[in-house]
Amino acid sequence: MYDSPDKGNAAHQVGTLKGGDSHNWFVGQAHRSNYVHGSDTNHWWAFTYSDKDSSGRSHWGWVPETFFQGGGNDVPDAGLVLCDTNGNACHS
Repeated sequence: MYDSPDKGNAAHQVGTLKGGDSHNWFVGQAHRSNYVHGSDTNHWWAFTYSDKDSSGRSHWGWVPETFFQGGGNDVPDAGLVLCDTNGNACHS
């Protein structure tokens, strides 16, 4: 999980999501910078709250949808609404 959807692979990690699939929830998504992971690439980022770190703190941040299961490269998640880059103004 990263601080900004505008820095691509240079984004700073601010948290982690330990669970997978339905264990994680997302507020919405935004089309921002490109993130590449292996042969996967995506400009879509999802906004969420991290799991607690070793000090018991959680953080708001962005997850590249490159890590989402299903879908093709640079395709938004069909179940998420649009957000601005602060995670605000989510709308369907």
